[in-house]
Amino acid sequence: MRELRSTKQWITDYEKATLLVEELEVLLDFFKSDEIEEAELKHHFEVTINHFEELEFKNMLSDEGDNLSAVIQVTAGAGGTESCDWAAM
Repeated sequence: MRELRSTKQWITDYEKATLLVEELEVLLDFFKSDEIEEAELKHHFEVTINHFEELEFKNMLSDEGDNLSAVIQVTAGAGGTESCDWAAM
């Protein structure tokens, strides 16, 4: 069931990415014919790029154990007091 939900989400994200690219192409044509402002085109471009970056990040974390939690411990090495300060931060 979990795998099915994950697959459906990937399909939904793909369809959204396709739609965003198509809308961007249309807005670019409108911009070339001076029907919209450059700010609107830039805004939609940023939305599209952000969606692709989210998909890329999601893909990087899509292995079997990536949905499990983790504990990270930072320990100071042989750097003296400065390394202890950095480890504490």
